[in-house]
Amino acid sequence: MATIYTQSCSGGLYSLDRLATMIEVGPNAQAQVTSQASTIIHRATYGGAEQFCEISAAAGALVEYLPEAAILFPGARLKSATTLRVDAAASAILFDSFLTHDPSDSGQVFDLFENDLRVITPEGKPLAIDRFRVTGADFARSGIGRMGGFTCHGSVIVIAPGVDIERCIANARESLVGFEDGAIGISQLPLANGFSARIIARDAIPLKRATLSLWNLARMAITGHPPKPRRK
Repeated sequence: MATIYTQSCSGGLYSLDRLATMIEVGPNAQAQVTSQASTIIHRATYGGAEQFCEISAAAGALVEYLPEAAILFPGARLKSATTLRVDAAASAILFDSFLTHDPSDSGQVFDLFENDLRVITPEGKPLAIDRFRVTGADFARSGIGRMGGFTCHGSVIVIAPGVDIERCIANARESLVGFEDGAIGISQLPLANGFSARIIARDAIPLKRATLSLWNLARMAITGHPPKPRRK
């Protein structure tokens, strides 16, 4: 499997930055795309930053898009959109996560984060949509429907045609029993060809541990083999 590390010569995403990525995986090909480290989203002094990623997976392909988490600094404003165009016979594993950080430890929060993750057919028909919009003030405020003191949020989407998804979900839930540094919810996608997991965690370490556990389980279910370690 080809492994590609996306890298940037800057120190993160700055005000008014606009980045676009296109990934195309051909028939029966396998590719993993990840980032060299987390991406810092800096204060939106002159306006927000935007990032867009379009991924296409042809019949028989396996694509893994596994970027490290975005780190939202105080005053950051980010709009992020990821679209996976997937053939009915293709498999995919996607990570999508973020956390907050205030270097001054003075209680400052990010401004706004808008996130849109879509899985569609080659013809453009929606298969799954995961979308949210959250302000820093709402994110930091405890209560029902909010983070309740947790600072990290992650999603894992797995598309695995031909796999026993109910069994895969049961194995995933069993593997994460005892996860005490947050909470995890796992549910089947509408067409029963994959699952979605939502994770909240106290810090980046348990968030990454949970996402890697789900990645390992999904790779085993799709290929019958565990992933080999990748250096970073």
